[in-house]
Amino acid sequence: MKAKVLSSLAAMLNLAFLVILCFASFYTSAASCDGSTGTISSSCTDYSTTISGLDVSIPSGVTVTPTANTAPAVGITQDTSSLTISGSADGSILRQGVVVGIVNNAGTGTGKASLSSLQNFGTIKSTGSSAALLISQDATPSPSIVSLITNSGTIQNSTSGGLSNSGIRNLGTITNLINTGTISGGQYGINNAGTITTITNTGTITGVTKGINNSTATIGTINNAGTLTYTGTLPTNYNVIINSPTSFGTFASATGASASAGTAMKFGIYSGSSVTVGNYSSVLTGTYATDPSTVGTFGIYSWTLANQLGSAIIWDLTLSLATNATTNTQSSISALVTPIGLQGMIGLQTSALVNGLSYDCTLFDMQNICISTGARYTNGHSSGADSSSGILVLAYRMNENLRVGAFIDQGFSNNYSNSIAKTTNNLPLAGTFIRWSQNTNGTGVDISTSLAVGRKNVEITRPIISNSEPGSGSTALQSQGIQMVTKYGYGITEDIKLSPYFGARYSSQFMNAYTESSSSSVTAPLSYDALKTSAITTLVGMQVAYFFTPHIVFIANTGLESSIRQWGGALNANSSIITGLSTQNFYSGSPKNMPTNSLGLYYDVGGNQRLGMQVMHRKEAYGSFNSTSAVVTYTAGL
Repeated sequence: MKAKVLSSLAAMLNLAFLVILCFASFYTSAASCDGSTGTISSSCTDYSTTISGLDVSIPSGVTVTPTANTAPAVGITQDTSSLTISGSADGSILRQGVVVGIVNNAGTGTGKASLSSLQNFGTIKSTGSSAALLISQDATPSPSIVSLITNSGTIQNSTSGGLSNSGIRNLGTITNLINTGTISGGQYGINNAGTITTITNTGTITGVTKGINNSTATIGTINNAGTLTYTGTLPTNYNVIINSPTSFGTFASATGASASAGTAMKFGIYSGSSVTVGNYSSVLTGTYATDPSTVGTFGIYSWTLANQLGSAIIWDLTLSLATNATTNTQSSISALVTPIGLQGMIGLQTSALVNGLSYDCTLFDMQNICISTGARYTNGHSSGADSSSGILVLAYRMNENLRVGAFIDQGFSNNYSNSIAKTTNNLPLAGTFIRWSQNTNGTGVDISTSLAVGRKNVEITRPIISNSEPGSGSTALQSQGIQMVTKYGYGITEDIKLSPYFGARYSSQFMNAYTESSSSSVTAPLSYDALKTSAITTLVGMQVAYFFTPHIVFIANTGLESSIRQWGGALNANSSIITGLSTQNFYSGSPKNMPTNSLGLYYDVGGNQRLGMQVMHRKEAYGSFNSTSAVVTYTAGL
């Protein structure tokens, strides 16, 4: 009996749940086209917003069709945030299209409206006498306003006839119109009788008569990559969009009226264009009451606009290298070789390399093994760069006098406040060492030999000097070095030991050849030969150890490093477009003598364990670059 009751209750709950879903579906469907909601979730008719600030969305698969040929499918009668038509051919507005404002006749009415943005990914289509998209004005007149129109779908009126038979008819104000799709009309693609601030066209704008009509109206700027025909008052500015020597915009004017009385249309090249030296044929067609501007510059290029030979109506654009292009490009290459550029980047790696050549492990126990782990932080002064890494050092004691070891210095992070030269971790800095000490107490002769190698990924971007290009490329930087140091320890007192030292080091940095990437802003990328810097450096100095207690030791070091030989360091850049570039000397402004100083503290915590901290300051052999490193370690003898 109990089971039957429970079964009946479950059935009733399921039925109630289904009823609720049905009612929810009904009310959702019923509310989908009454103007009180911004999301149209099913096919509907005559959608008109009556709420200010509403976002309207017409998703893929939904078609909005008016009940009568004289009514707009979608009417924006209040100030609205946005209208988004999604989908390709499925999110659609048919027959009488979209109207912004309240219309009585001829595009004028009793009220105006504003729309922040209209995004069309689908179809807005009119088959009657109305434009597919109409921005109206009221009887005052006061214009309706659309701040942004982006069209990657289709806006179309397919009926030939009067001015209303256009893809877009504007009697109000359009601030920015971006077309990557299709705008077409039975008369004009765009019929403007109001104000359009900017049109950027990388798609298609066509009409049976012309692509754009601008009769007694205002268009500020047209940026164009398509084949555009035009009639009426010229825009104030026309910029051709160039994608390649064979893909660029053309503009054919039917009337040649000046943009305003006595003012010529200003011709230019769109800032996002990808250009090169050469001729771009027929960028303009038509005769003009006042000729457009005929000379200008674009990045490293100078351009000239002139009539084709034998023609008074066809205009060709010719680009050549600007007279100052080589000079400014050379200056941008020189700016690479500075403390905030390659000198700083390689100086930072050299500092890490020198630190690695000094790593050691000195605590041993029954197993004759020493292990040390810690962290290193290096700051490159004036370079806007710093790096941090983890350290692991292992050593084995062969006998009381001789030990051998190896280390790894693995980068954690590299931080930069400049945008010229940056590194990312590739292979860790790794190396090995061997050390012989005459006595275990630090007195007498001590000889050490060490070597290290490492590799970093590098990204380099040339700074912009005047009209030079921000060329950028990626490569790799390999570091290697070998060092030998001899010192002699004197026990001045029971607590103080002095250890003068001298030695020599060979180090080199090798950066692979690379080529900058091409882009719209880098039209003449440079190729760089491999860069190698090598140096032999002598080391001389004094180390002082003070035993504050048997377990606490302070160590200070001061020395002088001298570059007795440097070679390599030639930065060569080449270009098929920019000729006459000269070699840049990487060692320009570099010192021959570099002071070094360090302070350290070691604390034996007992049980063959030691905590250590050391701070080192170095003058590097690259320009005015200096570095400061801090190392903390924990060491244990096994």
